[in-house]
Amino acid sequence: VKSEFKLSRRIQTFLNGVFVSKDSVIMNSIIDSSSSPFGKSTIGTSSVVEHCHLEGTTLKVGTNCVVSGLRGCCHSKIEIPSNMVLQFLPLREGNEGNKQYVCMYLGISDGIKEHGRFFGVSFNDFLNDTGLTFDDLWDTDDTKRYLWSSRIHAVISLKNDGTFDWEPFKWMQHYICAGREGFSEPLVKASLEKWK
Repeated sequence: VKSEFKLSRRIQTFLNGVFVSKDSVIMNSIIDSSSSPFGKSTIGTSSVVEHCHLEGTTLKVGTNCVVSGLRGCCHSKIEIPSNMVLQFLPLREGNEGNKQYVCMYLGISDGIKEHGRFFGVSFNDFLNDTGLTFDDLWDTDDTKRYLWSSRIHAVISLKNDGTFDWEPFKWMQHYICAGREGFSEPLVKASLEKWK
């Protein structure tokens, strides 16, 4: 990443308990994993992490990833497989003053203005594997069925204490890494149901 775009590897960044691989870029971020019970964070080769603020959280980022806007504290390990994009976008304050974010989790090569591929697999295979339908993801009269506008992107709440629940996204990690076989574990099925 750095050599192609002539980027500095670290800009306005504080890292504690984080191993960063060669050619990764971290900017405008604070990642402190020193107090996480799940160990140190790792950022894979040729990945970009930007605008993140994580404390007490273990973040495992694969190679060739983009992670943007991730913030808060998660009481589990966040694993982002290689060739993925994870972006938190602020929405509004929810009930009880909780801040809400839409979490866009896509394959690095997924076209956001189409629905041909999702997580690097054909969209029809994804629907068959998960049991979802087009009507679950878009209104029936929606003529522009893009990934960008689908209801596949979950909304999460950052609680008043700064924590959030990563559980609804664990099924995605298993699916990306193991395909349909990733759903064989009961905890993964529970995660998919929580996400729905």
